[in-house]
Amino acid sequence: MIKKSLIPIFFVVSFLYAKTCLSQCTLTIKQIGVKSDTTFVANYDESQQPKQINDSTCVFLYDSIAADRIFVFLNRKTRWVKRVWMEPSIKSKTLIVNYDKKTAVLLNPTEWDVITEKWSKLLNSDMQYASDSIGSNYINKNPSSYLSLYFISHGLYNDNPIQKLAALNLITPTFKDYPEYKQTKASLTKRKYPKTGDSFAEFELQNSKGGTFTSSTINGKWILLNFWSNNCAPCLREMDDLVKIYKSLDTSKIQFISIALDDKIETWKNSKYLKKMLWTSVWQPDNLYGYLCLQYNLTAMPFFVLFDVDKKIYLIKEGSSELQTIKNVLIEKNLSSKNK
Repeated sequence: MIKKSLIPIFFVVSFLYAKTCLSQCTLTIKQIGVKSDTTFVANYDESQQPKQINDSTCVFLYDSIAADRIFVFLNRKTRWVKRVWMEPSIKSKTLIVNYDKKTAVLLNPTEWDVITEKWSKLLNSDMQYASDSIGSNYINKNPSSYLSLYFISHGLYNDNPIQKLAALNLITPTFKDYPEYKQTKASLTKRKYPKTGDSFAEFELQNSKGGTFTSSTINGKWILLNFWSNNCAPCLREMDDLVKIYKSLDTSKIQFISIALDDKIETWKNSKYLKKMLWTSVWQPDNLYGYLCLQYNLTAMPFFVLFDVDKKIYLIKEGSSELQTIKNVLIEKNLSSKNK
């Protein structure tokens, strides 16, 4: 009998998104020869904690409308992990972990588990061509499978963007709303690489008052675009400083526009930080894959783009450490209220 004090808790990290029907998949983890120095933690979601069945068995219940390939960390120090697909269409899976033999065997692997494990091993070796062959063959036979999108967005044809785009165009159009589809598509075809002097990209987005803000109504003013979200800690930390800067400016000369990139519009609408903004605030769907983010090649936040009165890019800055730089430029261009 294994002592309970030696039974590790297990940690599962979610990293994929795929739509399917709502169901529950059970992952039973049976442990043999548990060592006291083993770190086996599971924390897929705060509301989905693993259940201890007995001294050697844990059960993880996965409820989702999405299939998900999870990482089961068996030993964090040595990075010993086992990857398992949690598929709502599959009711249960069993993983046998033998700590003495250093093995983790899935008793009832599905086709996704088998093909993905083989593909991953080749991808992480010097046999990229072989992994590409596995991925492309699967896509050709299964264009409507989420696994096809997974292959494309996680390494297929990494050294050949033309082939990657061709593979992406093969899969069913129903995947076009998926984040990983948008990210891959953007990296191949849509993302811009703006520079000083490039023109302002006009837009219409919902504002915080429930109406529509149309950027083409701005004329003869400098414009500062501030990209942020409620999940961006640096964005929130600098909000009070941004408010101070705004209060110091002559608003007849400059227009502030904060563009929220929250996943859900409700998160933006209910944010206490939104209430601090004395300037125009809008929400952009599709967050980092939205039109404006692609237009200005935004990959991190906070992100600022400053335009002159002719609506030409004057400055692009990324990171909260750049706020002072932006403030200095605004003062230099006589946009302070003291210069009225």
